[in-house]
Amino acid sequence: MPAILNVAAYRFVAITDPAAVAGWLRGLCEAHALKGSVLVAAEGLNLFLAGEPAQLRQMLGELVSDSRFQGLSTRFSHSQSRPFRRLRVKVKREI
Repeated sequence: MPAILNVAAYRFVAITDPAAVAGWLRGLCEAHALKGSVLVAAEGLNLFLAGEPAQLRQMLGELVSDSRFQGLSTRFSHSQSRPFRRLRVKVKREI
């Protein structure tokens, strides 16, 4: 089985402080050594992340422990190597 798990996920939900959520997500991703992109806006979030399967699943578990993100839509795939070189977390006007 390939060593890297990839996820594409999104959730449309009201976020009153996108900058705070972006900071929280950056911390989660860095703590779990994930690479990719995270977009946060007042209307929700969109993320494309890759990492070791256990680390990625643990991070997603922590993310959905916040009731705002319990309906997170996800799509998983596998790869032999990391498709992203770095982590980007941005606050946008819209996702």
